[in-house]
Parts: sequence; structure tokens; C-alpha cells
Amino acid sequence: MWAPQAARFAAEGYRVITADLRGYGESQVVPGITPLETFARDTAALLDHLQVPRAVIGGLSMGGQIVMEFYRLFPERALALVLADTFPRAEDAGAGRSATPWPTGCCARAWPATRTR
Repeated sequence: MWAPQAARFAAEGYRVITADLRGYGESQVVPGITPLETFARDTAALLDHLQVPRAVIGGLSMGGQIVMEFYRLFPERALALVLADTFPRAEDAGAGRSATPWPTGCCARAWPATRTR
């Protein structure tokens, strides 16, 4: 899904990491529902493994919800957020959207990106 964007940013000299989230892509499907917090912690663990202390984190749709959860848990690790076609509340099996909204104005800051070359 992100191949064209990743290739373009990499060609511009940025380090690009695209995660294969558990149960998606080529990763193993896990039983049950995986909470957004688990995906966010998986993302932090991947960055730890790759020795990336801070990064611009982006996501589309549910990926944007994961990005917001990552920022809630690890705000010091986010240089900036890229949120596309997403909603600040997780889907809820019963009500459609969870009752806990994302705090208003939480993601209004932006930092300049730095290149790796």
C-alpha cells in the first residue's frame, strides 16, 4: 500500500520503515481482536530493534488510529505525525466508535524532517 510513497521518500534520502503489523500483510494472523495499544507498542518495539529513537510516524485509516495511540503512549518518540483518512476514536464492536475521544488539539505541532544522507 505504501510502496510508491516509501520509494519516493527513500529516493530523496530519507530512511523509510514500513511495518507489517500482526495479522496483516505477510505476518501471522493472531486469534481475537488486537487492541490499538498492542499495535502501538509493536511499533515502538520495532523502532527499538532498529535503534530509531524518534521518527515521523504516519498511518492511513486504522493506521492513523495506531499512530495516535503511539503518540499517546510515546509522545517523546514522535518527531511529527502523518494522519490520513482516519478518525480519532477506535472502532467499537457495539457502538461503532469508542466513547473515549482523542484529546482536541493534541497533534497540532509539526517539526522539520531531517534527512539521513
